[in-house]
Amino acid sequence: MNLHRCPGLSSRSLMTYLAALGLAKVVSEQADADVRFGWTADTFVVNTTVDDLVEFLIERYRPTPVVSPWNGGSGFGAKDKSQLAFLDEIESAQTPRLSTYAATIRVCRAVLADLAVLGLIGDKIRMIQELRNRVPDEALPWLDTSVVLTTDAAAFPPILGTGGNDGRLDYSSNFHQRLTDVLPELGASPHTSRGWARDLLLGSTTTKLQSAAIGQFDALGAGGPGSSAFGSADSRVNPWAFVLMLEGVTWFASSAARRLGEVEGRAAMPFTVFASSDGPVPGAAKEEARGELWAPVFTSVTARHLTQIMREARAVWQGKAATKAAEMYGAVRTFGVDRGIERFQRFGYLQRNGLAYVAVLLDTVNVDNRPTVSLAAAPMRRAAGFAHASGEGTNKPEAIRRHTRAFDAAALTYLRDPRPAHLLAMLEAQTRLELVATRSDRRKDELRAPTRQARSEEVLESVDDVLRSSAEARVAAGLASASTAGEFGERTWMRDLLLGSEPGARKSHPARAFGLGNKALDHVLADLVVWRAQHPMEDHRVGRGTLIFLDHRWRTPWADVHAWVGGVLDDELLERYFLAFLALDWRQQPRVRPQFQGVPLRTIDPDLAVLQGFMSADVFLPGVPVDALDGRLGIADDWPLRLRAGQVDSVATAAATILRRHRVRVFTPSGPALRAVTHCRNPIPDSSQGRGTTLLAALCAPASTGPLRALSAIDRPIDPAPAVTQKTLDEGAFT
Repeated sequence: MNLHRCPGLSSRSLMTYLAALGLAKVVSEQADADVRFGWTADTFVVNTTVDDLVEFLIERYRPTPVVSPWNGGSGFGAKDKSQLAFLDEIESAQTPRLSTYAATIRVCRAVLADLAVLGLIGDKIRMIQELRNRVPDEALPWLDTSVVLTTDAAAFPPILGTGGNDGRLDYSSNFHQRLTDVLPELGASPHTSRGWARDLLLGSTTTKLQSAAIGQFDALGAGGPGSSAFGSADSRVNPWAFVLMLEGVTWFASSAARRLGEVEGRAAMPFTVFASSDGPVPGAAKEEARGELWAPVFTSVTARHLTQIMREARAVWQGKAATKAAEMYGAVRTFGVDRGIERFQRFGYLQRNGLAYVAVLLDTVNVDNRPTVSLAAAPMRRAAGFAHASGEGTNKPEAIRRHTRAFDAAALTYLRDPRPAHLLAMLEAQTRLELVATRSDRRKDELRAPTRQARSEEVLESVDDVLRSSAEARVAAGLASASTAGEFGERTWMRDLLLGSEPGARKSHPARAFGLGNKALDHVLADLVVWRAQHPMEDHRVGRGTLIFLDHRWRTPWADVHAWVGGVLDDELLERYFLAFLALDWRQQPRVRPQFQGVPLRTIDPDLAVLQGFMSADVFLPGVPVDALDGRLGIADDWPLRLRAGQVDSVATAAATILRRHRVRVFTPSGPALRAVTHCRNPIPDSSQGRGTTLLAALCAPASTGPLRALSAIDRPIDPAPAVTQKTLDEGAFT
């Protein structure tokens, strides 16, 4: 066996990638059926009994018949005079290695003549059917690669443009011309042909390249506007690269795609998916694209193994064949592809330089197991349902199209790089899409009942690092996990309160506070508290007033909530995290009290500390109040409206007075004595309407007796000395 290293056949260019596969194909079919080949450190390696690959190409290579009689400029049309000359030259060549090619040309001419007699010369589907029935078997791979025959139409896989041509460029005619450049039997110089073959394998440029069209396969050599420092340059190509490239294309014959039932034109080829303008090298929102090819790269395979890989074209995401870039990332990250593939080169066929298309390398994706990517499955299924609101295509409202594209981009980013931050960004995009899709009753009525949301317990485990490092995330998780009593006696979650009931729900209701995603989050949550106070829920555990929430499944450390009111947190970041956690299903989530501390304590907000004792069933003070069965107080009906109006001092004073009546010792809220105790490093804002809104929003977060205990002296006589010192605050003694 001979080991040939071919550094010129890199996998990072579509032309050289296909040329490498073309070399392996012709060697396996014509010289060594047991040849092994693959890429090692991006150098193509061939292990074969063939001593000299260059001499094999010059002396023994038999070209695959490449013909496209359905295309203008292919040499078979009445006006194709220059192209016809090359066909005649191949047909008349007296050499065994071109005999099958000559026979194929004669069959094509016979088929065209028969169709002309029947008046069907313009029927491309009938022509292709006749060609498949009559050409030699050696010509079938090219036909299957160029055109996919479906039930009533012909589809064109994007790797060969629109049926073996790219605009005016017909690949079959250019293949004929390149054969005359490299085969001595067709008049080529053996010395020059050897130079080109050697340069291709070694990656050198000792022989001048040919001035000829290359099409979409080589962005560097294609020429055209902007390809030169002087404005425009001619297209340059190594003829052997073009010849072997088209040989390599036939590995991607579409029989597997037809067998799998994938009949949509742009995805009807192995490892070919619909285009996405988002990703590592994003395109413009309306940039034209033909699709994407995920080219499989392997270390060492045989021709039989590669044939099996291509026939199966296994790229499965969540039990279905991948048809989008995001789904391909999911398949690659979950071993939904053949184990013999080491990585994929993701090429996008993008429209650049006017109307021309170019194969651009978008990403190199290693095949590895990243189990957390499965968390994207539920959001992707759910978002697909909401994306169908109000029609399809151009009839869809612009806002829905924009948010659908934003979600697709976020999902692709997460599947490509499954970091916790990317997972939360995808969930945020899901909530924003749902908000837009259900903004009007008409849109909501058009939607079917959506699929289930992602389960909170699975996501919380994956984003644990974010929760540990971000107070904004901890506050957001607590807010999103809140639940209250609904109109029909059932538990209603924060998501339903702010977005309304799910489309298709048996008992529907509108959102209870409006403007999420458009208004500031604290204003939306403040409106929700006002609504709850005006529509109190009955609870036998409450001695007076009403509770805002029954409980929170994720217990935010109280220091984080006070830091939020104190203006320490990033409100924009908190809202983004809140939208992300709002996309989760919290129903099966057990109550979580995090073991890690909140932000370093800077201040206790006295007004919030007092008011939190009235807000939630989570709060319990021993022995308080005496008139409640379970020791709970509720909020007075008028407090939220008064806080909304900026009457913070009077409401906090009223709350403190009630607590004193029930033997809870508190200092006067907002008074100078309390400010001295808390040693505010971030001064508490003056009483105002804005402060009242912030306090109302904070009352939606999990409540705690910690700050109230820190500022209280339960069942103790009044002591003029402070009950809490700065030392105890700095040491974090109160949790």
